[in-house]
Amino acid sequence: MKKLLLFLLLIPNLVMGQSKIGQDMSLISFINHKNDERVLTQIDTIGSTIGWANSFLEANGKKPIYCNPPNITLNGYNYVNFLEEFLAKRPEFVSNASKITLIMAVIFALEDKFPCN
Repeated sequence: MKKLLLFLLLIPNLVMGQSKIGQDMSLISFINHKNDERVLTQIDTIGSTIGWANSFLEANGKKPIYCNPPNITLNGYNYVNFLEEFLAKRPEFVSNASKITLIMAVIFALEDKFPCN
């Protein structure tokens, strides 16, 4: 599990590098800059990384973070929509947005949108 968490946190930062938005983008940054192309790129990278982690978990017989949706190709635009839907249902995330990383918010949004039953 420690390797998985390291993987989830490390890969987006290595791919994105020292962007203007920052390495550990907070949810408040997403809320304030969601129309910025760099934010979309970061969310797409985060979503892809979570997808890789999901595949790793499934390949090792563990419960995935979310269950892959049929007939949907996940991309940055989808992740933004899922996150916005999640935030509309969970105002406590918005009120604590400066304390929540974007990575964790996307994980919660995917778990909410595509639960494993």
